[in-house]
Amino acid sequence: MTPSQRNTLANLGVAVAYAGSGAVGLWLGGMVQGNVTLLWPPAGVALACACLYGMRIWPGLALGAFAATASTAAPLSFALWTAVTNPLPAIATGWIVRRFHGGKAPELDQVGMATLLLGLGALVTPALGALLGTWGLWVHHMVDATNGFGAWASWYVGDAVGAASIAPLLILLLQRRYVTCPWRERFVEMSVFGLLLAGLGYWMVTHDLANSPMFVFAFVLTVWAALRFGVFATVMLSVVINASVIASTLSQSAMLLPTALLLGTLGLTLEMLTVSLTGLILSIAVSERDHAQRAQAATIESLRQDADALAQTKEALAQAHQDLRRFAEVTAHHLQEPARRLGSYAARLQSRLDGKIADPEVDISLRFIVEQSTRLQALLRDVERYLAAGMPRGAVGRCEVAPVLSRVLQRMANAIAAAGAAVHTVGALPPVWIDAPRLADLFEVLLDNALLHAGSVHDPVRATLRVTIEGVLVQDGMARYHVSDNGHGIEAQYRERVFTPFERLCAHSSSTGIGLAIVRRIAENCGGRSWIEESPGGGCRVVFELPAQSIP
Repeated sequence: MTPSQRNTLANLGVAVAYAGSGAVGLWLGGMVQGNVTLLWPPAGVALACACLYGMRIWPGLALGAFAATASTAAPLSFALWTAVTNPLPAIATGWIVRRFHGGKAPELDQVGMATLLLGLGALVTPALGALLGTWGLWVHHMVDATNGFGAWASWYVGDAVGAASIAPLLILLLQRRYVTCPWRERFVEMSVFGLLLAGLGYWMVTHDLANSPMFVFAFVLTVWAALRFGVFATVMLSVVINASVIASTLSQSAMLLPTALLLGTLGLTLEMLTVSLTGLILSIAVSERDHAQRAQAATIESLRQDADALAQTKEALAQAHQDLRRFAEVTAHHLQEPARRLGSYAARLQSRLDGKIADPEVDISLRFIVEQSTRLQALLRDVERYLAAGMPRGAVGRCEVAPVLSRVLQRMANAIAAAGAAVHTVGALPPVWIDAPRLADLFEVLLDNALLHAGSVHDPVRATLRVTIEGVLVQDGMARYHVSDNGHGIEAQYRERVFTPFERLCAHSSSTGIGLAIVRRIAENCGGRSWIEESPGGGCRVVFELPAQSIP
């Protein structure tokens, strides 16, 4: 079926629904003021269809209005007039409501949308429709000036009651919102409610409603339905109450209502419409609250599940990281011995064959094996240090720097002497919060790094590498240490790059490229930082900060 065919069938269905509900209204409500009824369900049919299907349903509404009017004794010209004017209030309301809802059919699940739909469709636009209808009656001499207001009031009451009662009911039924009513969960309570509602409707039909306390009872029932049973039950209550008011009015009147009774009917209708709309808006507000609470609970549950999954993932990643770190440590440790033996046997072979090798290529190869095995041992040693830099290797606490540095200098005395270097400290060395093994690694790595460049110094008097170590307390409870040398230094554009593992500025350097990465890893793991500055006397100054006290 093509879209055009579906649209034609929809308009025919709307026309049948409009005309059929009009016939029911005329049968139940009769005609007052000669040509007007106090019960006009087609107003609700038109409002619901205009909101759900938009402007494309206008032809069906016009056809239904023509058929409903033509079925009475009204002239054909008046039937044509109603075909044009009767759908206008519903079409205008539907256009405005859909525009506020992004061009889509509205749902009665938001207070603002329900207020807009019913405020316009049941209170405002029916007044315009009643005015156009009454003017058509007057043009066709079906009413005169004496009963013009009565005709307008009757028309307005019929449209307002139909729109307020039928439109929400149809919208909920067509959108299957009745399934959200707690029929099974609260069957006993809803049964009691239904009996009270039936009794209220019977009493309102059979008694005079003027100055009646039943309005208070109706309001109590409305609030009960809104709070306990949801939107659909509240709409059903609205239908019963409004229909009961109209039936009560019709049972006490003649076919031509006096003005006083019309004013009373109009007032009663407006009162009951107010009660109905209040209950409907309250029920939607409660529904919004319940939906928000369910959404909140679902979000909380989803967040809890995500948190659990994240915790499990974090635990798995931590375990994987620990396993990988342990594997790397064990691998580096166990490779040390083969590397040491390789270097030892290569050096032994080179010593025994010294001067006895006729082929220079063999001699070069032996020297290369010795050099590279020595480098491999250094790499494995620094890899172990780098891996160990992320975890304490002893008790973490207040550590005096001077004793640790003294032990490092004793261990490195031969290397320092071989390089012809001089290492001295300036002033008192403030204590830091760290374990002693990693603090020793810090100074040992930095001194190793300085000794590698002992052959290129900026000293015009003596070609001596001078290394200066000084420490001061700075703000935020940190101790800042400077390890300066008078070597060739590091250019500014490379001072951050050299902290990357295995990064060497000179391809022929015997450096492993891991030393400064170890320094930064230790400093940052302890809550500090590290960087490089230019030494005032030329050369390089490595700066690192460590906490001088425990970090909470």
